[in-house]
Formats: sequence, C-alpha cells, structure tokens
Amino acid sequence: MKLYELGTGEPVQVLVKVENASAEYDSTVAFGKEGILLIEPIRYDGKIINFSGDKVHISVIYMEDGIKPLIWEGCRMQTVQAGKEKYHAIVCKRDGMKWNRRQAYRQYLGLDGTLSIDSTRANHSVIVKDISATGVSFVGMPDMNYLSMGPFHLTFEDKASRLKVQLTGTAVRQEPVDETKVIVGCKVKQANLDLGTYVASKQKQEIARRHGN
Repeated sequence: MKLYELGTGEPVQVLVKVENASAEYDSTVAFGKEGILLIEPIRYDGKIINFSGDKVHISVIYMEDGIKPLIWEGCRMQTVQAGKEKYHAIVCKRDGMKWNRRQAYRQYLGLDGTLSIDSTRANHSVIVKDISATGVSFVGMPDMNYLSMGPFHLTFEDKASRLKVQLTGTAVRQEPVDETKVIVGCKVKQANLDLGTYVASKQKQEIARRHGN
C-alpha cells in the first residue's frame, strides 16, 4: 500500500527522529494527490513545526484495521500551502509494512533527584538519567546494592515542564559506569502523573528545541 493511497479523514501518527530525540504526533489525512500525502499541519505552541532537514527522519504510522499498524519509513515532509490552507506534505517511495510498536520510548532527563528507600527511610541523592512510561533509570553511588533495597520512592523536579514528579518502583538491574558511579534501571509501579503523557511532552519539547518551529 502506498502512503498517498490513505483516505481523507484517516488518522495517522508521524514519528519524528532528530539525532537521539524522537516524538510522535497525531494528525489526520487531508487528501492524497500525485504521490503526495497531505495531512493537517502539526503544531507546537500554536506554530507549525518545520520538519525539513538532513538530520530529520520521518515515518508515518497507520492502523490499517484498528489493530495492525502499518509504517512507512524514509519519508520526507515539508510545509506547503494549497489555496488558503497550510498542510504538511509527505512523500514516501516505500510501501507500508507491518510494524511491531515499541511499548515505551526512553527520554533522557539528567535531573537531580532524591531516592528514598522504603525499608530504611534513608535518602540518597541521585541523577535521574532517563524515563519511559514504564521505567526509570538513575545514576547513583557504587557503595550499595540497589537490587536488594526493595521498593523505593523517587522524587525530582522538572523545572522546564514546571512539574514535580514522584514515583515508586523497584530496581531490576545495576551496571557500573566507573569507580564513582553506577546506573540503576528500575520498573515503575506508580507515579503522580501519566508518565506516557509526560514523556511524549518532553520529546516534543526536544524536537521543537532542536529543529525550531
């Protein structure tokens, strides 16, 4: 199936990758014409995002029957005007392929956090490395076995998003970085906000910051 064969009004997701940042944007097919698919323009803070550039990688995702996603990779996308309306125009030479969606993208943070161990109530300063809808990793000191600490609370402030994030979880892996620090990967049990929404918002902020509106 060719991308431009999608029907008017069909919902699509545009997956954008710029270096190590990625984000998904929802849109709707306006119409297809002469090998080009036009979708409703994607905006951030009210401005249409410019997705052109050599470092921008575009894929389009479509749920063919509401269950099985199709993906078109290696697309090019730019803003165009047709009459009085603006659209994002997408060109893709490849056919759509069935796609196994990853459950959770990891978003880099690098923020100061406080780790509170439930069993001892001891607090430790850590660096929250990255986060996804289901997991989090942090950088800590190598003087303890995080895998045996049991449940914990992790709190950090994201000033850019004006949010204080609080979550509970358990450590599932511990890897040494050097003699002064280790990376601890954790499974999140609960959080005070929807982590999937939070990660998606951070990814869109990063895309907009790197590539401009």
